[in-house]
Amino acid sequence: MSRPVLDILIVGGKEVVANSLPSAFLDIPKATVLGIPYIAIVIAVVIAIGAYYLRSFRSGRELYAMGSNPDAARLAGIRVGRRVMTAFALSGALAAAALYSLASPWLAARRVDDAYSALGRNDPAGAVADAHSAHDLNPVSVDALLAWGTAEAARGNVAAAGRLYTKAISIQPDNWRPWYYRARLLENIAGPKTALFDAQQAAARDPRGLAGTYAASLATAP
Repeated sequence: MSRPVLDILIVGGKEVVANSLPSAFLDIPKATVLGIPYIAIVIAVVIAIGAYYLRSFRSGRELYAMGSNPDAARLAGIRVGRRVMTAFALSGALAAAALYSLASPWLAARRVDDAYSALGRNDPAGAVADAHSAHDLNPVSVDALLAWGTAEAARGNVAAAGRLYTKAISIQPDNWRPWYYRARLLENIAGPKTALFDAQQAAARDPRGLAGTYAASLATAP
């Protein structure tokens, strides 16, 4: 398939710039585990496994020998052709995994859009399924968790919605949107005073935007 056709199928023939990237894609480098970026952990694990394999297994040491001198490795009895094929197969598998990790956020973003479309059609069950699928594709996406929580709330499962919003806060505590979503949920359940803390947390991160206006309205509510 030619590149122009792929461009049309994937991005609709439009120019891809930073502002047009889905937030689910941009969220990946922001996610952390104990303060360590999620991507850094994955890369470190892959490097550690590769280093252990090259040092500890015969086939790994043979790759070192082939890289230093393929002719000498062949004369030493190493099946160079087979080892080269295996190395290329492993490289291809890692490349495929990297491609999937890059494609997953795009697919997840589309599922999030589908979830909100389902909510617009008054289909909360379908929205839950789409948002759950988005979360499976990109577990660190705050957008997927917020869409899932919104769908659960629309279905009447406020406890699940609260857990999902709380999880979104734990992934990105500096993002105002999870705080805002949970505040709106708390307001609907228990009133403005209960929601005020979360609203203020959202406003601290978005003082001049929607969150700031919302927190101000709750502060003056009777």
